[in-house]
Amino acid sequence: MAYGSFIVAEYRKPAFEVSVTPDRTDYVQDETMAFEVAASYYAGGAVANAPLHWRLLSEPFTFQSETAPAFSFDNPDDAYAWYRGDERRTGGELVSEGTATTDGQGTFRLSLPARLQEALQSEQLTLDVEITDVDEQVIASRATVTVHAGAFYIGQRPEGYVAQAGQPQEVSLLTLDFEEQPVGNREVQVTIYRREWYTVREQGDNGQMYWTSTYSDTQVDRRSTTTDDQGRGSITFTPSEGGSYRVQAEAQDDQGHTVRSSVFTWAYGGDVFWGINDTNRIDLIADQHRYHPGETASILVAAPYKGMTALVTIERAGVMEHRIMTLTDTSELLQVEITPDHAPNIYVSVVLVKPSLEELPVPDVRVGLINLPVSTEQQELTIAITPDRADTAPRDEVTYAIRATDHAGNGVRAELSLALVDKAVLALADDPNPTLTQAFYEQRPLGVRTAQTIIGLVDRITLQLEPGEKGGGGGMAEEVLARRDFPDTAYWNPALVTDDQGNAQVTLTLPDSLTTWRLTARGLTADTLVGQETSDVVATLPLFVRPSLPRFLTAGDLPTLQAVVHNTTPSAIETDVTLEVAGLHLDTPAQQTVEVPANGQVVVRWQAEVPPPGQTDGQATLRFSAVGGDLRDVVEQVLPVQRS
Repeated sequence: MAYGSFIVAEYRKPAFEVSVTPDRTDYVQDETMAFEVAASYYAGGAVANAPLHWRLLSEPFTFQSETAPAFSFDNPDDAYAWYRGDERRTGGELVSEGTATTDGQGTFRLSLPARLQEALQSEQLTLDVEITDVDEQVIASRATVTVHAGAFYIGQRPEGYVAQAGQPQEVSLLTLDFEEQPVGNREVQVTIYRREWYTVREQGDNGQMYWTSTYSDTQVDRRSTTTDDQGRGSITFTPSEGGSYRVQAEAQDDQGHTVRSSVFTWAYGGDVFWGINDTNRIDLIADQHRYHPGETASILVAAPYKGMTALVTIERAGVMEHRIMTLTDTSELLQVEITPDHAPNIYVSVVLVKPSLEELPVPDVRVGLINLPVSTEQQELTIAITPDRADTAPRDEVTYAIRATDHAGNGVRAELSLALVDKAVLALADDPNPTLTQAFYEQRPLGVRTAQTIIGLVDRITLQLEPGEKGGGGGMAEEVLARRDFPDTAYWNPALVTDDQGNAQVTLTLPDSLTTWRLTARGLTADTLVGQETSDVVATLPLFVRPSLPRFLTAGDLPTLQAVVHNTTPSAIETDVTLEVAGLHLDTPAQQTVEVPANGQVVVRWQAEVPPPGQTDGQATLRFSAVGGDLRDVVEQVLPVQRS
């Protein structure tokens, strides 16, 4: 069984698009950010001298490194949220806003200071821009940059998250810039705090009793070290007693900005109070955020007791592998070989069981679960689309060469669907459909449930895993090439098959629209390699007319009919603009002469009258023409006329 959904909506296609481009994507606080805004029509030409409104929004940013995924660069307070990798709060906060106008080339440049709301917390800043053209259309775009608290970050990685009290605990350090390059020879001050927990049992709104825990941090040690040329360093401290410890590292960049990070580690031994919660959960820590087939995942298990029996399973829709082992210590490293069958992800589950012993008479069970994303590169199909031209005119023939290859670059036989769609329509809303890679190989939910009766025995909460009449303009002129075919989709082929070398070719004729046409190819092979790609061509004319009309007319109306005349050449053009109508009366001259500036546009208007009921056949035909020297464009549109 399969199902899907789609949206039916009335819409007006945008005439132009807006881009917002920063001069770079990363800044350090107190630097100056520079953005360039550009507005251009889909049919070519700049949106010149147009009013715009901009807003700058901010939200917190957490640095992560793909080259050093085991290191934490954040500065959290919640040890367990940090352990699980929970996201920090999000949501755009307005920083500043303003108004301006595009220049003659449809561009606008904006400079703003890179300021942080909190000096030690990096942020992502989003510049949102709205532009209004002469036709009163409003189009928006945005760009996001990152403002860093300093020129580098301090990463920390405890070498073993669980240590024994009285034994040395090493923490590795790594100083990287925001491009993930080492920043060497940095003095780092490291302060160690012991976290003490205080727990009370309180009654919730539902009448049930729940444990509530709070904590305080006490400084117990301080270390100083300097990273080497590769930005690496380490410190060692000895936890004197069991408990949880927060390790905070601090340094300064060359401009005097302070940068900080924190990690947590745990020590066992003696009479330790860890705080009490109402779950039977343990955390598993993987050495990478993502894996490729052929790699080995190393997963750290932080067990509450020594000698616990562990059921280790590899799961997804069902149990793929399992093993039983006894943990020799409170921290154990599991090794999992990653295979292509594990794509797009697998779950590693660890169930720890402790029997009742004389020193610990209550049996205990703990469950940990971690999702390991696995690269789908070996399941992906690469599609290349090459048109024989990029700039076209209406009714031109365009030939597309298409090639499909596997992850090794070999051509493969694939079935493709092709859709040539007006890019202005695609800009109306984000595509709600997933890519084929997402549809076939999106990370999958866990289909295995884990439960243990001991949890009920020890009175714990079950573990839970956390979308016709001639008007005043006179009769129609002699027949000329008039543009009147304006489909949103110009071509659709659901089953184009490449040859055994992965090659195919398609030739099509463009309709009359002046716009950017986007060809989207989606494909798959018999062994379920999937992929998709897009390619754009622009259909335009040096001088053209863009009517801006209501969706319908009503008998007895006195409408203002409007058209925008575009000049995409580098010279101004004196242009005769004519409106011929059938089914309406014009109250202004049918022909007007205007000068259209170089790479610019002019709005031309006519006053009209819709005949009363009984004197119209239910529609009006309008033909706009623009003639300037040897350049000419004629556009014909039909509007329905309602009786009332």
